[in-house]
Amino acid sequence: MTLSLKFDNRFIRELPGDPENSSRRRQVLGACWSHAEPTAVASPRVIAYSHEMLGAVGLNVFDALTPE
Repeated sequence: MTLSLKFDNRFIRELPGDPENSSRRRQVLGACWSHAEPTAVASPRVIAYSHEMLGAVGLNVFDALTPE
């Protein structure tokens, strides 16, 4: 099975973003989004899934419920 997912970043391209890239807490005026770096999670786990997306990426419910 060949997986082909297409992601469109139109939201980022077309709406104004915060020109400041820092992660400090502040009020952002005139921007629809702010850049944020992801934070590593010590013990990640699945809290929700959709059957359709599992199938799209070649997984099943058992895969979603196992720690691996």
